[in-house]
Amino acid sequence: MTEQGPRRVVVTGCGVVSPIGSTTAQFWAGLLAGRSGIGPLRRIDATALPVRIGGEIHDFDPAPYMPRTLSRRIDPYAQYAIAAAAQAVAQAGLPADGDLGPRAGAFVGTAVGPT
Repeated sequence: MTEQGPRRVVVTGCGVVSPIGSTTAQFWAGLLAGRSGIGPLRRIDATALPVRIGGEIHDFDPAPYMPRTLSRRIDPYAQYAIAAAAQAVAQAGLPADGDLGPRAGAFVGTAVGPT
């Protein structure tokens, strides 16, 4: 709370990369359809693990969000974060060259890091 009262927060854009969709539209449609993103693990060898199911992202293409040289050098979880942030900024319609730094923020939700 500031001297003027509670600070106002405005959500201007959202971005999602999840097991049920790699855009907010796909994610929302998946939620409304009751789709689950949980299934057999395919990206790792889970034979020695006690659990062999999880939520993996299979339909993600990093090309719209970053150069191929970058996507080959960084872990998938970082690619997902960059893509979701790019989606949120695009949805918000915020100018990339604006003076928003001190007044803008981001909320990121994630599960586990590198896979």
